[in-house]
Amino acid sequence: MASIDKFSLASSKLYKPTKLQRKAVKSFLSKSDTFVCLPTGYGKSYIYQLSLLTAKQMSTNKSECESSPVIVVVCPLNSLIADQIRSCEALGLSAVKLESSLEDTDKTDIVFVSPEKLDELETKKWLSNLGNRLVGVFVDESHCVVNWGSSEEGKPFREAYGRIGNLRGFTKAPILCLTATAGAKMRRKIIKSLMMKKVNIIHISPEKENINIAIKSVKKQDLEETLSWLVEELKQLKNTTLKTIVYCGSLKVCGELYSIFDEHIESDTADQIFEKYHSKTPCEIQEKVLESFTTADGKTRIVFARSALGMGVDIPNIERVIHFGIAKEMGDYVQEIGRCGRDGGSVWPYITSHTIWLIAKQQ
Repeated sequence: MASIDKFSLASSKLYKPTKLQRKAVKSFLSKSDTFVCLPTGYGKSYIYQLSLLTAKQMSTNKSECESSPVIVVVCPLNSLIADQIRSCEALGLSAVKLESSLEDTDKTDIVFVSPEKLDELETKKWLSNLGNRLVGVFVDESHCVVNWGSSEEGKPFREAYGRIGNLRGFTKAPILCLTATAGAKMRRKIIKSLMMKKVNIIHISPEKENINIAIKSVKKQDLEETLSWLVEELKQLKNTTLKTIVYCGSLKVCGELYSIFDEHIESDTADQIFEKYHSKTPCEIQEKVLESFTTADGKTRIVFARSALGMGVDIPNIERVIHFGIAKEMGDYVQEIGRCGRDGGSVWPYITSHTIWLIAKQQ
């Protein structure tokens, strides 16, 4: 097998994979179903990028793989796909989102697809026709297979997630699952749903030493007073305010918190310094928010969001995360905590009767 210790990337810098990244790539390219559970910020997306780079090298140097190898990545969100396509292109890899035309993928390295698009018969036939060119299928944010694709109380949020395993009837290519939070019980459910066999499991604890927990009591009726300190901070510091995500327990709460800031912050800066981001936000606004929030000179400092913000998207320099409302799943909470403190800054989650707060500030 080709060495994956170092690759000359498009940026002319050398990226050295970690031991677990190398282990995952080797498992996948040996045609084994693989489950990878690594903490947020670990570089899980590099695993499919390195897999493709290695497969291309094998194809060129050793004829171990058909020409033009391709990897398919199942992703939950358009914002995540857009971010990952940019990441692939930065490494010199061609990447597209599979939409109406299947012909656009003929010379593509990595093809991103939503679970709903993968659920279409035409897409499954396309997958089958790739033959040995298909290196394998990655299921990114694979905890969504259970959290969104199944339900004990009615119709699942996204039923297509529960049918991803049907691709097994159209290809024998290996599947690799990527997630930051999946305990043993969750892993078993995902593996069963995806019909994975003889699975190699690669994981480490999501525990981070710079995360501490404290308890604070906050009354719901004092919402505006509770957030007054953050409003004042934004008024005074404006675009030097700590970069902050406020995760909200519902769309209603997201709107309520945004409205409080809209009342107190001058309207000429409101659309730049703080924003909303959730599933109902128009795509063009989502892109605008992400562009401002992910760039070093972006003006957006506070985003009121649901879990969609940050899922697999690389947002650098998040200095503070506040949870307002209890996360539906503990895994969501753990993932969202991991959005900040990646540079070693101290992280303090405040758990209250009405809210869960997490505040991370740089030391």
